[in-house]
Amino acid sequence: MTDLFTQDTYIIREKFLRVFGNVFWVTTLEGEHIAYCRQKRLRIKEDIRLYPSEESFRSGGQELVVIRARNIIDAWGGYDIFDAATGQSVGSARRKALKSLIRDNWTIFDAAGNEIGTMKEDSMGKALLRRLIPLGTLFPQRFDFEIPGQAPIQLYQLFNPIFRRLQVRIPPEHPIDRRLVAGLAILVSAIEGRQNR
Repeated sequence: MTDLFTQDTYIIREKFLRVFGNVFWVTTLEGEHIAYCRQKRLRIKEDIRLYPSEESFRSGGQELVVIRARNIIDAWGGYDIFDAATGQSVGSARRKALKSLIRDNWTIFDAAGNEIGTMKEDSMGKALLRRLIPLGTLFPQRFDFEIPGQAPIQLYQLFNPIFRRLQVRIPPEHPIDRRLVAGLAILVSAIEGRQNR
């Protein structure tokens, strides 16, 4: 099996018409399954877990990454991302609530709590169209995760009005912790995807 954390590019695909929580498959560009995520709905605080496979989830086996909300209210958007095997933090993300009303905007922190970069929706104009037009899916989202001195990491929605798919592109040789990127990508798929339904 291919290791998610060695990939520079992968796709997160959401299961269509899921009522009680989201399900995501992570695949290589060739379609090989490299991770699985199930997000429970109706939880007081978000607790999202990423597994190496659907079989691992069903058997209660190994987890890769855990994402937990700090607050009950999502508007302030503080999320901690942990390595599931060690329980150690790999970083965190906080949504800028007021700025995100118009254009999604996140601040990204390393494991020590130091701000390392930002993750922003691609443009103000497209962001407004997504929010104002009922068929906002005609303008797929793109996020640029920027760390000073490094090429940006891109997370962008592939155009499809029915199935949500997010492609993640990490520049080769980028020094970022791949567990943090995977956590952010699942967070974008789960949280941002939910608000744009």
